[in-house]
Amino acid sequence: AESCSCEATAVDHDVKIVTTVEDNYNFIETGGLYDECKCDFWLRRCEDTLGQGEACDYAAEYCCGDYRYFEGYATFIYLNSPQCYCDFYNYAENEFAHKLKPKALNVEKEFTSPCGPFKTYWLSRSGVEKRSLELIYNGTNGQNWTNNVGWKDETVDHCEWYGISCDADGFVIDIDLRDNNLVGQFPVYTRDVNSFGDPIIDNSWRLTKYGLVSLYKLKTLDLAENELTGTIEYAP
Repeated sequence: AESCSCEATAVDHDVKIVTTVEDNYNFIETGGLYDECKCDFWLRRCEDTLGQGEACDYAAEYCCGDYRYFEGYATFIYLNSPQCYCDFYNYAENEFAHKLKPKALNVEKEFTSPCGPFKTYWLSRSGVEKRSLELIYNGTNGQNWTNNVGWKDETVDHCEWYGISCDADGFVIDIDLRDNNLVGQFPVYTRDVNSFGDPIIDNSWRLTKYGLVSLYKLKTLDLAENELTGTIEYAP
């Protein structure tokens, strides 16, 4: 089998950087960070007790993929795999007392913790959950639903839309749209390009988060007795 050789370019970040504005917040986002060869290269050095700190910084980025930096609150949002970043974060801290730092962005900040409810808070409360629900509405003939009270009304919180239940923290936990005249393809993976306008490849499913995959605390989904097509695959 052909071996992977990337030592000469192991610290070169061939990634795109873009600044975007969402819901009046400024984000700096990476694109194309994941690199299997460089992941293997830096992972070995991160696990080597002589490598320590910086090697784990590179390993986390190349193994775990893209993220956003939220300038207003000096906070990072982990787009591809928060759990992967969490594993590296804990490993570097426990083994070397090292705080992971971003290498792809010119930001003099340590990574904020990608572990626990904090990661979910920023992914959901930044408006992504609401946009996911709006895409369900748009994709299934929402204007002709039997009951669409609250939907697409900017004055009504999405947790108060018909059929939507949220927990005390405002996360969607239940969608009950049974027998509500939903028609068409239920949108799960609804984006075909990323923030840079590049096509999203099959194994980058987390980048298509504007479907059910953005509803990280969703527990129940009832769409029975509607006229939907396709297959729903939910893999948060």
